Amino acid sequence: MNTFTLRLFGGCAAAVLSIGLCGAAFAQAAPAPAGDTAPKAARAGRGQRDRGMFKQLNLTSDQKAKLKTLRDSLKPRREAVMSNASLSEADKKAQLKALRTELREKTLQVLTPEQREKLKAQRAEMKSKREAK
Repeated sequence: MNTFTLRLFGGCAAAVLSIGLCGAAFAQAAPAPAGDTAPKAARAGRGQRDRGMFKQLNLTSDQKAKLKTLRDSLKPRREAVMSNASLSEADKKAQLKALRTELREKTLQVLTPEQREKLKAQRAEMKSKREAK
């Protein structure tokens, strides 16, 4: 899997809860802004963490295929936004957010109710661990 796919999938998992499951904030899937002082390894870990959460959901091969198709279908649209020089940074950010929201909603449709609940519980646990630091 390439970095973009991992980031998109990771962003999707993080975004799932921001839509109302848990209300957790999520990192933007776009490249880090120049002012981002987090080490590159820490930023990369966001996707790793979310991929691990999806592994714990025991996705079927059909679900995995659907999620891959979904991510792949959104990739050209994301790249088009990122390469559109006529868009301001704010417009790019808004359009990328809309793509993440679309991905998040479609991802939830692929998951079973039990998987959605398990994901919600995992995200809540991660949030409480972050707040405890």
